[in-house]
Amino acid sequence: MENLFKYAKKEVSQDAFLIWVISNYNCNDLVMKDISINFVKFLIKDPNITINSVIVKPQWNHIDIVADLETDRGSISIFIEDKTTGKENNQLNRYNEKIKETKKYENRESKKLFYKTDIIEEDERERIKEANWEIVELDCIKKFWEKYIDCKNIIVSMYAKRISQIVEALRTSDIPCDPKDRDLEMLMWKGFFNNYIIPNIKNECSPYVSTAIYSYTYLTIKPKGKNEEKIPFIEIRDRDCLNKKFRALILTHGMPEEKNKRCEEWDKIIKINESEKDSPFKKGRKNATKQPLATEKCEVKNKEDYLNKLKNCIDVYKNIIKKLY
Repeated sequence: MENLFKYAKKEVSQDAFLIWVISNYNCNDLVMKDISINFVKFLIKDPNITINSVIVKPQWNHIDIVADLETDRGSISIFIEDKTTGKENNQLNRYNEKIKETKKYENRESKKLFYKTDIIEEDERERIKEANWEIVELDCIKKFWEKYIDCKNIIVSMYAKRISQIVEALRTSDIPCDPKDRDLEMLMWKGFFNNYIIPNIKNECSPYVSTAIYSYTYLTIKPKGKNEEKIPFIEIRDRDCLNKKFRALILTHGMPEEKNKRCEEWDKIIKINESEKDSPFKKGRKNATKQPLATEKCEVKNKEDYLNKLKNCIDVYKNIIKKLY
């Protein structure tokens, strides 16, 4: 049977699953009741607490999940911001204000949790900590749910299996090769970039990995210390590298910000590249406004070959940036 969460992959689906789990704290199904209570205990980090009642509210003031508990240690409210592949987008401080101005929550113990089933990037992690929300780490999420992989409840079992698949995908350090699941494939590319490529190029440049939601994973590269500057950058898109292929782009997004306008440096970039001996870059798409250069798509033998081709691109790119500025 296909895993439901292969298709129910958006945050709203995970919201619904977590709300359903928490809401079953007192159901007649003893297996589900036990899972629900254990999950709440996991969230509040108290294995000995007794839960007397739970009221769950979805999307209270745009917070994904709010669970108001009455327990043997008093009233507790759990606030959960839930993410799959999306990022924290500076909403946590707004949520803090809503919680602060709500009289009901003045004298209640609060647990503000950021629950994400993907890698949390460093800038995102800093924003979460600055907002005083607690991160529920992916490894901890896996450790909790892996106990239920063979659970009699098929929905819980499917979710537990999917979490394990996600973690394994993100641990990948080799080139993904023909996976049948595109969503896991994107995570495998994220793992490959983070676990193999970045450790081998970070001394030469500033690399960064992210995901265009439900579309592709990409690696961007700029010179060291230039991450915030609007300059040309290398981008590797996993969808260009499927089935052991390699392709790199030099892009100029943000310079200028106008959508369909080429940057002033466009012709200079192409001219400098033409003067580079054995450059792998050619002119980008004919009508492109943000892609002055691109390599041709070529075969790679293995991850070492992939890395060598990328390093060659980085060397030429660094020369272009040096001469351009």
